[in-house]
Amino acid sequence: MSQLLGRIAKISSLVKKQRLCFSELRSFSTAATPYLLFCETNYRMARTPFGGAVVDINLYDPRKKETVKVPDQYLSKELQCTMKMGSSRGWVVARNIFDSTLHLTNIFNPCASVSSHKVITLPPLEDDAKARISSISLSASPDQKDCILAAKSSSSPFLSLWRPGDSAWTRIKVPFPASKVIMYSARDRKFYLLPRESKEEYEGPIDLINTSSDDFPQVTLYQRFPNSDIPVSRQEQLASTIKSQYLVESPSGDSFIVYW
Repeated sequence: MSQLLGRIAKISSLVKKQRLCFSELRSFSTAATPYLLFCETNYRMARTPFGGAVVDINLYDPRKKETVKVPDQYLSKELQCTMKMGSSRGWVVARNIFDSTLHLTNIFNPCASVSSHKVITLPPLEDDAKARISSISLSASPDQKDCILAAKSSSSPFLSLWRPGDSAWTRIKVPFPASKVIMYSARDRKFYLLPRESKEEYEGPIDLINTSSDDFPQVTLYQRFPNSDIPVSRQEQLASTIKSQYLVESPSGDSFIVYW
């Protein structure tokens, strides 16, 4: 059964513009707290033959309500003039604002050593989805053989899947009304899609992939609990404060819908 976690934190206006959940940055805290990644600041050109820039990386700890700055980090040329589309397991997907090139990188993860920094160029997405990709999830790090990257757009009926080495994305039609939220469950070894909130209950198939003929893990509709299980006063409170929803899994395997 899913569990509900509601949490609201005040974030300084300096870093409100862009926020991505970064769940593997644990060197700053004894607890396994997810961090939020914000826009870089103090941008200046790097003095290297490869170009690029030097920036300060800004993180936010929602548990302590503190901003953490990692100064003087090298940003490769491929990641300049990009927008961050999503993050998972310490990796970020960034899209170039001029040519829509997609890159997967761990450069923004301060727990990754400089020697382990990578920038992986991804295949282009279909035109109807590439500009509006809004959520990603990794099953594992790209250097592991069981790595699968899933990308979802709130405006597209398709889910896009990619494995390291693939020259194109594999697109899966989603038959139910799903939100942009997707999560890989290490416990269940499958991806979950969060359904849109609706008064009508979906009664169709919840599994999207024939795992006997594909190398991809199963993609399943996440079974959210009915709103009737939540007190009316709590429902009204959530409705008045919800900005975004996230689907997360704790190290113990418990799943949560986080309202932020």
